[in-house]
Amino acid sequence: MLDPLALLAFKRGRIADAARVFGCSEAAHAFRKGRRQVGEQRIRDQVETLLRTALAADQLERLLAEGAALSDEHAAHIALGE
Repeated sequence: MLDPLALLAFKRGRIADAARVFGCSEAAHAFRKGRRQVGEQRIRDQVETLLRTALAADQLERLLAEGAALSDEHAAHIALGE
């Protein structure tokens, strides 16, 4: 659920928040060793491409690391601007 929320944050112009939410999603999938469904993978890839285009590599890595430390719930709140 976090990848679509990251995309939403990005489309709303909140690029740093999108990167943090994406970082949380990536960390959660790595921890759970989960696989995304085909549609989920497409969204994930889209978000990654958008973020890599919008942010410098070092800035993106920093934001992803910040996001990796978030809980799923906190990341969802960030994505929704709460």
